Amino acid sequence: MMPEMTAPNSLDTLPLEYAGAGIGDFRVPAVEAVHADGSCALDLRYYSHTVKQGKYAIAGLPALYAGEDEAETLEVVLRDTASAVEVTLKYGVLPELDIVTRCAEIRNLGEAPVTLTKAASLCLDMGQGSWEWIHFYGRHAMERQAERRPLLHGIQDEFPALRGTSSHHQNPTVLLCTPDCTETSGACVGAALVYSGSHQTKIECDQLGQVRVVMGIHPDLFRWELGAGECFATPEVLLSYSSTGLETLSHQFHRAIREHICRGKYQLAERPVLINNWEATYFGSIRKRSCTLPKKLHASAWICWCWTTAGSASGTTTAPVWGTGLSMRKNSPADCTIWWRRSRRWACGSASGSSRR
Repeated sequence: MMPEMTAPNSLDTLPLEYAGAGIGDFRVPAVEAVHADGSCALDLRYYSHTVKQGKYAIAGLPALYAGEDEAETLEVVLRDTASAVEVTLKYGVLPELDIVTRCAEIRNLGEAPVTLTKAASLCLDMGQGSWEWIHFYGRHAMERQAERRPLLHGIQDEFPALRGTSSHHQNPTVLLCTPDCTETSGACVGAALVYSGSHQTKIECDQLGQVRVVMGIHPDLFRWELGAGECFATPEVLLSYSSTGLETLSHQFHRAIREHICRGKYQLAERPVLINNWEATYFGSIRKRSCTLPKKLHASAWICWCWTTAGSASGTTTAPVWGTGLSMRKNSPADCTIWWRRSRRWACGSASGSSRR
């Protein structure tokens, strides 16, 4: 969205709510489209806005939900100055949760088709300041690793996920924080994409030190043709801010997801125990075998298997039912040490064989 200009200004330095391509803003765009005549410019201007009680929903996509008295929705309509493309930016405001949600609906009001080649959910322009950014990568047995870096001039080239799923390789969440931000003090902003497909986040710091965050569906291999009257809805982004450190920001996201995205019988209830057969039966189990496994154990114990790198069981050890935080640690090729905790005291037991972890 471009503000009306009464004096000469450069779009390359003005804050935009949903930046289009090809109009003089040379930063990362939020939306790109190809018109029927081959042109690619999108000059989105403010057209109207409405405020509604309650939280909007997105057809076919997960989104935060809330009661009529818990949220308000702001809808801002933008229209391209040269074509019949209309964008509706939707903001869900949940003051009790300190959460603002954001998505976009892109419509073709004309007769000729329009092809979208990029349709981000979030375009967040922030003023000058000193920022660091945190993202969460991972791999097998080391999921969700936090990496914190200074924000440099230019584009922090995204940390994309093109696997078709978000997965633990790259979580679709990014945090911006001041250099002095800790768990319990300092300012930080978080953006979390409610989407499990291929995604991309780009952060750009321009020549004036202004910051733009663009987050949404990965544009590689994305191409969506909008026929006459058709609409495309982007996934939702959750936004939150904390002036008291990362811990508060984390709690705000946790509460919103637990109470306003999760559904069903066990939304807030204690869940039943899940038997994980990743290594216990090494994918070779059937339902009958899994169901009879507990009958082989003493009432006060469970079995934890230690597997060799070849995948064969080389030994077992028994841990009491009070054992929590169970994990395996490889001390040497011939030793797998199993740790468990009881009454804040630690004990250990060993079983022969090397661990794959």
